[in-house]
Amino acid sequence: MSGAKIFLIAGEASGDQLGAGLMRALRQLDPAADFHGIGGSLMAEQGLESLFPMSDLSFMGFAEVLPHIPKLKRRIRETIATIERIKPDVVITIDSPGFNLRVAQALKKRKKLRCPFIHYVAPTVWAYKPKRAEKFARVFDHLLVLLPFEPPYFEAVKLPVTFVGHPVMDDLEERFRQRPKMGPITPDSEVTLCLMAGSREGEIRRLLPIYRQALELIALKYPKIRLRIATTPQNEALMLKLAADWPFTGDIALGVDARYEAFYESDLAICKSGTVTLEAAKTGLPMVVTYRVNPLTALLMRRWLKTKLFNLINIIKGEAVIPELIQEKCTAPYIAEQIIELLESHHAREKQRHSAYEIMRQMRAPEGGLASDLAARTVLEVLAGSRG
Repeated sequence: MSGAKIFLIAGEASGDQLGAGLMRALRQLDPAADFHGIGGSLMAEQGLESLFPMSDLSFMGFAEVLPHIPKLKRRIRETIATIERIKPDVVITIDSPGFNLRVAQALKKRKKLRCPFIHYVAPTVWAYKPKRAEKFARVFDHLLVLLPFEPPYFEAVKLPVTFVGHPVMDDLEERFRQRPKMGPITPDSEVTLCLMAGSREGEIRRLLPIYRQALELIALKYPKIRLRIATTPQNEALMLKLAADWPFTGDIALGVDARYEAFYESDLAICKSGTVTLEAAKTGLPMVVTYRVNPLTALLMRRWLKTKLFNLINIIKGEAVIPELIQEKCTAPYIAEQIIELLESHHAREKQRHSAYEIMRQMRAPEGGLASDLAARTVLEVLAGSRG
């Protein structure tokens, strides 16, 4: 249908990126599309006026969410009321399953809308809480998944699903080939390290001090360290404040283009686990993946987890081709040890680069298309089918 009224909800930086790509592709198919919803700066560039700041939803972990529950409940009520007032032709929720599932469940229960509900990015039922597949099947009319092994989990509960590929992989070959060839690294070499501590304030405050301590240990052997710190524009002030007295030269890369430039200029990276690790890996940048959450969150997660690996490349590969330092292992000595091992071994860096590339090829959209284009076509097909 032409001029579809579309309500989108994205609750974090990776969802904002997915939402912006989807909006761009939808507008190509339906130039009169009318967008409403919640998103970040990238979706704003595509014309979305966010109902409230996306940062109000950007919390990760059970214990971390607890202090914000009153605000989240208020935002859920506000979102539901706005959707019912606008009466969109389709509601598209992007990742952030905790918030989005509650909104969709409430809207379905209230029965004031007859539009289809589409969720973009599958809940990780293959990693923990497998019964979430059934919950999603009761609420959503269609699911768009990023990974090739995910459809069977949802087809088993009769939820229509489309594998669209991971949009991060759309320019995989171009990005991978662009990396300058890395020469030999010695203790006298200038070593450029890219740091990515996350997009949420809590993650940054938790990880950045650990990264600083790791850098000080690395500098004992490789003293000529230069930094590229990649972050989002909304976190620039926080990063500048936390890194103001660091004894290293470097700068902060803001936005997608600057982030990729930082990847190409760096020799290695220390990354928070998440989508950014895929962006770095597709440029051929070797890395160490880290993450740490509140101890209570970690305790609960371990009761539910079905996988011992966290990075998507490692999960699909079935082994830790990219070093993972999670929770108790996310310490300065462990990080420094892994980075020094990579600096000292050309073979280890190349093995990581090419293993990651082979795995990421499996994440591309089917038949070589663009993931966002396939997602947009699927949305409009679902919408057309709902109109009969």
